[in-house]
Amino acid sequence: MEERGAHRLDKRQRQLYRYRTHHHQPCRIDRRSLYPLAQTPHFGRIALHTHWAYDFDNRKTGKLSEYRKSSLVPYLGITFDVDKNHSIYANYTQIKKPQTNRDMDNNLLNPITGTNTEIGFKSDWFGNGRLNSSFALYQIIQKNRPYDLDKRNAMGEWAYQAIGKVQSRGFEAELSGNLTEDWKISANYAFNMSKYKESEGARYPIGTNFSKHTPKHMFRLYTSYRLPFADRKWIIGGGMTVQSKTNSLWNVGQGGYLLWNADVHYTPTKNLNLSLIGSNLGNRRYYENHRIRTMGINNIYGQPRNVIFKVDYKF
Repeated sequence: MEERGAHRLDKRQRQLYRYRTHHHQPCRIDRRSLYPLAQTPHFGRIALHTHWAYDFDNRKTGKLSEYRKSSLVPYLGITFDVDKNHSIYANYTQIKKPQTNRDMDNNLLNPITGTNTEIGFKSDWFGNGRLNSSFALYQIIQKNRPYDLDKRNAMGEWAYQAIGKVQSRGFEAELSGNLTEDWKISANYAFNMSKYKESEGARYPIGTNFSKHTPKHMFRLYTSYRLPFADRKWIIGGGMTVQSKTNSLWNVGQGGYLLWNADVHYTPTKNLNLSLIGSNLGNRRYYENHRIRTMGINNIYGQPRNVIFKVDYKF
């Protein structure tokens, strides 16, 4: 469901429409990547992972603007086996993303560049893949992002400079598998903080949140249990999704919320499975996370309470 506002728009809404109605000149973007080298040499309990992509970027718009550049994009990783069930790893890769925004001379901006770094710990608690866990710290940095000059160039295009910079940091923890033969669990917690390291315009000052629509905290839990009676043909399950408050570019907020889910499964034969699945059982009213939510526009309700009966048959 989407709510739409009146015909008259305030200043922020007019700005939104400016961003949503760019009339770019026809622009062709060709990207070709070759992957000539991928190695995983082992040195005892240490494994090195290397991957190099040769990236050719060609963007052309008629006779007015052309950008050509070739580059090597590396992926580097290392894994250390603490023992047969636990390992530590670290990964590093570079980012390269073409842009279609233009500067005051109507030239296409250089690609967004940056780095993605991650370090983590993985465990296989019983040595047979039955119960796994992981914990990862990450940092993503993007540079050359478009700075909004808030004016048009001679060709009528909105003009930008490739001087913006953002940073995203956080961690994720996950547990999944079987606690017992009949009891399964999946749990995930994510923490994220992002900010502008360099301004991208008057509305995006240094130090403010770059991704307001991304929850700072998010937790998901699901567990199921196979009942020990009736020939073990019944499985019951339940879970939750929790997220902290979010916002949008236009400061339209969404408070934190909790959603409850549950399901029941019955398998009368080896080929037939009957399921009853309930979502958002508390019928919590909330809006989906969208970056460009504004008053009366782009406000989409999340899924209300619903129950589904499902029949699966294997031939």
